[in-house]
Amino acid sequence: MKRQSGKIKIIVVDDIALDGVGWWRNSKPFGALEKLYGQFLEIHQATENVDARILETVDVVVRFRPCSKKSLEFLEVCKEFGTKIILDVDDNLWKVPLGHPLFLDSCFGFGDLLHEIYGLADKVWCSTDEIRFQVGDLERCEVMQNAILPSDMPEHPAEWGRKAMWRGHEKQVADLLSRSSYDWFEANREKYQWTFAGYVPDYPFKGDVRFQAKMQPLAYFLSLKKSQTNIMWKPMTENPFNDAKSNIALLEAAMAGGVCVTNYAGRKGWETAFADFPEEAEATAQFYIAREEIEENFNLREVTERRFQSIIELVNG
Repeated sequence: MKRQSGKIKIIVVDDIALDGVGWWRNSKPFGALEKLYGQFLEIHQATENVDARILETVDVVVRFRPCSKKSLEFLEVCKEFGTKIILDVDDNLWKVPLGHPLFLDSCFGFGDLLHEIYGLADKVWCSTDEIRFQVGDLERCEVMQNAILPSDMPEHPAEWGRKAMWRGHEKQVADLLSRSSYDWFEANREKYQWTFAGYVPDYPFKGDVRFQAKMQPLAYFLSLKKSQTNIMWKPMTENPFNDAKSNIALLEAAMAGGVCVTNYAGRKGWETAFADFPEEAEATAQFYIAREEIEENFNLREVTERRFQSIIELVNG
């Protein structure tokens, strides 16, 4: 029997190993939901192995990035219990490019599997408009962009030390090893103190460079804020998958007191990024512009309010 009164009970289902995207889509926003609306919501983190007895009392299941047969079976069980389903997606899984770990899977019935999975959703939360359009059925889909609080950013830019960072994992190897990205790095490798965090590409390293091993998300973000990074470099191969990418790199740059450099500069979500490496005066001025833009359009408090209203509408609809 479902809730008759009291708090709305939600279980939040993510992969066991929390990664950076999990922090942006799960830990950060659902921590904010609980903090701001905890008097109305009862939120529990869980896995797809959650006990069926718990599902009997749950109002809403939120599942992040489901793309497996196991996830389909889990969501079918949730549907049998009459539980409302929200699916959250941060990548255009319908347009997986060559070089991505999911590419081979995408060649063999992957699209049909995604169609079945997302057909079970009562709502789909997407990080960008491009993903929303890809999912289709726009009445079910809502954009819940990645967001931070103003307090997550310093008031002023980091001291200029020509510090540049790339952060990611092996899923981005195709972006890093494209000829244009390789040449772009080589042209700037001796101009900056470089940090490669989470993955090290086969680049002609020279000069001041350091490698940062994978870290737990919380430890990474604490480290990022102390890093005094001036430039977050985000090269991307131009394809439909990356066209739908959210601007996490730009947000992380601001958290460090820096700016973002990407070949996607000027596109939606990337308006305050640079298309090439700036000098100190340009970077300093742009940091304040980016900070204001983030506070206005990527503010976690505002996005959290929309998440809460979406949940209320779903449960009461």
